[in-house]
Amino acid sequence: KVLINGSYGYFGTGGYGFNDYEAAALVTAYGRKILNLMVSVVESCNGIPIEIDTDGIFFSHDDPKTVSALVADTLPEGISIELELKHYGLYAPKAKSYVLVSPDGQTSAKGLFRKRNRYRLENEFPTQFIKLYFTEGLAAAQAYYKQTRSMLASGDIPVEDLTITRKISTSEKNLVELGIGKPGDTVSY
Repeated sequence: KVLINGSYGYFGTGGYGFNDYEAAALVTAYGRKILNLMVSVVESCNGIPIEIDTDGIFFSHDDPKTVSALVADTLPEGISIELELKHYGLYAPKAKSYVLVSPDGQTSAKGLFRKRNRYRLENEFPTQFIKLYFTEGLAAAQAYYKQTRSMLASGDIPVEDLTITRKISTSEKNLVELGIGKPGDTVSY
């Protein structure tokens, strides 16, 4: 991965003495070809690809070690893979956005689950709901949803959990016109 990303970055950037846009395009073309090969092997083993990215493939299968070994055997010489995660829960509603839950309950969130300019509850609720679903089951996740909804309805959620604090960007002229502040000012709402 480091070699592919570094090569693409070097070849595809203007101003270098040895850049090569055609070579940069080939790096991504071969990367796609390798990923497609990996996906086809996973699917041929009745595995279910869940999230596919330049970092690898998240897939579901009862025997991930065997599938990983088959993928490794199919890849061209010099390209190796490793099976990093087993027995994890993964919720991936769209490409490059997911919550990964480890067997011990640790979570990792990417994409839309890590957006800035959201209030604390908006960032924490989906990840906690998904974590509960995978670690304690659907009933626990639904109970958390009901509790959160009840706290919102009764006003028992701390206002800090519903507040966004950020700087006004230079493109937000409407906020300046409304008298809220000027670019660079920190505002909370």
